[in-house]
Amino acid sequence: MTTLRRTAAAAVGALTAGVAFAPPASAHTIGGVAATNYRTEVTAITPTTPGVVVRVRDLGRRLELENDTTDDVVVQGYQNEPYLRVGPAGVFENVRSPSLYQNKITTGSAALVDLPAEADPLAAPDWRRRGGGNTVSWRDHRARWEGADPPGVKANPGLAQTVVSRWSVGLLKGAGATSIVVAGRITWVPGPAAWPWLLATAAFFGIALLAGATARWPTALSALLALFLAVDMVRLFGAATQGGGSALGGLLKALVFGVLEVMAWAGGVWAIGAIQQRRAVGLYAAMAVGLAVGFVSGVGDLLNLAYSQVPSALPVFVARAAVAACLGTGFGLVAGCFMALRKLGPILPAISTAASRA
Repeated sequence: MTTLRRTAAAAVGALTAGVAFAPPASAHTIGGVAATNYRTEVTAITPTTPGVVVRVRDLGRRLELENDTTDDVVVQGYQNEPYLRVGPAGVFENVRSPSLYQNKITTGSAALVDLPAEADPLAAPDWRRRGGGNTVSWRDHRARWEGADPPGVKANPGLAQTVVSRWSVGLLKGAGATSIVVAGRITWVPGPAAWPWLLATAAFFGIALLAGATARWPTALSALLALFLAVDMVRLFGAATQGGGSALGGLLKALVFGVLEVMAWAGGVWAIGAIQQRRAVGLYAAMAVGLAVGFVSGVGDLLNLAYSQVPSALPVFVARAAVAACLGTGFGLVAGCFMALRKLGPILPAISTAASRA
């Protein structure tokens, strides 16, 4: 066996050990948005104001205001102070607003934040320009559930129930400061049964294993690897665009924050050609790609299979299917490539030797 094959075998063995003993991932999501069973909704804008739209983003972790009118619209903070302003001149934030600093924390009580001396809800606003455009988004502790599950959820976790019947955020529009109230609710929505998705994961694993065991393994494994990479690309794009924005912006976000997967895709594309040439190094590369994507996109997004609110712009069924495919096929590629390697010659002695030298 060549030195290249010995080195590749050692690398795959080390990566396998790293995955096996690594702590579980809490959530591999772009922007840190994890699946949840709490659904935040906007139920009313009173009075109805043409050109003013408020949306829920990041599964309730952010609110977004779009102002298509010719007037400024001001978002009121937790003490009804001017907090944000969006209008024809762009987006501004009030540096005297306590909410500006309280909303920098992602969890916990906003009241516990240490405020700087300039934060004063009664002071005249000191507006600082944040950027252009007619849309502003912000974290808002009023519109999401934080902390332990409420008693009703603990008593009946399988029952859909309202946990916050009404939250509200005040807006002021125009020079006359016309008052607008954005209201919504937070609902507990139980997640689906996870076992069908785990069965699907096992099926994907079996398909990858059989692809490596067949006599036509170069064609089967290279085709499966190409499909595997395509599915992960779609999954990552869905995660990157779930918070809104343009498709181009989502693509750039996916490329920047999903750099590990992008590197794995490049390795996978190279491995497809090497596998079709029946080269062992291509099989080793496919094993490494399968482990990397299976762990990052499969294990990292495992919560998507069991929670009702999934951080993806894709339909929920498609998002869950993509996770199951990445998880099952990713680790299945390791087994399938191992089966194919056996057809090329003995590999266990090389792995044992490489591991003993490590």
